[in-house]
Formats: sequence, structure tokens, C-alpha cells
Amino acid sequence: MFFHLFIGDKGDKFYVIDSGSFEVRVVGLGKTDSNGGDVVHVYHSGPEQHPGFGELSLMYDKPRAASVIAITDGKLWALDRVTFKAVVIRSMNTRKGIIRTLRKVKILECLNFQQMQRLADILVEETFDEGTLTHSLTHLLSHLLILTHALRCEHHHARRAR
Repeated sequence: MFFHLFIGDKGDKFYVIDSGSFEVRVVGLGKTDSNGGDVVHVYHSGPEQHPGFGELSLMYDKPRAASVIAITDGKLWALDRVTFKAVVIRSMNTRKGIIRTLRKVKILECLNFQQMQRLADILVEETFDEGTLTHSLTHLLSHLLILTHALRCEHHHARRAR
């Protein structure tokens, strides 16, 4: 199947490349080009590389700013506008919550807002099940751990009956 999105098309989906290569083409100002314009970028998928495109049209409700054309066989995943916006808004709210939590950490008070945003973007969340020791002391000491919430655990001492 031949895949193409043309500049000026209504942006109705966000695409994630699962496999294949796709050219991004832009037509210069005041020019017309039946091939979609000059190649300005090529997206390649890989084992851990799955680029996406189409977000600007969805976020700003504008026509597509570039043409995208498959140059190899490939597979795309598509998110519709409603799903895409729900994911973006949820991730923005999560990021705001992380920044609020980071602001409460004494050692991070010296960071400005941009630094705090960068830190929030690179944090990795880990969840631990009750009663599990997941890392060695060496691992714990080599990482910055921020406890965001925990269940209250009670420890009871029992005496042996005589």
C-alpha cells in the first residue's frame, strides 16, 4: 500500500512509525511541486527507534505543514485527534505533578523552572510491591530516589510465650 500525506491536508491523526522509512518534504514559499517538495528529513525506524509525526496539525488544528511519503514498505500506528489530545494532556498533568513534588525536595530548591522541567522529563518511575526489596544498598545509594507516596506499613514485635 502506498502511504502519503500531503502538505495542506487536514491533520486528523498522529502517526508512529513501527517499521520502514518515510521522507518529509516541504515545498518552498511560492512554489508548487507535484512530488511534494524538497526532502527535508527522513524518518527511519529501528529496534528502539519509533519516530512520530503529525502532532503539530493536531495540537494547533492547522493543515499539515509538510508531505510525508513512504520510501520503503513499512507499518504505521495512528492515533486519532481525541486520543492524542487525551494522552498529551494526561502527560502534561503528570509532568506538572512531578514538578510540584520536586519543588518540595530541599536539595533541589536551587534549580530554576527550566532545570526542574528537564529533571522531570528524565525521571523514571519505579513501583515497588509491598514487602519486596528490589535493589541492593549500593544501587540505592547511587540513585536519587524521591518517594512520592507509600502505604503505611506497621511492624509488630511479638514476644515468645514462656
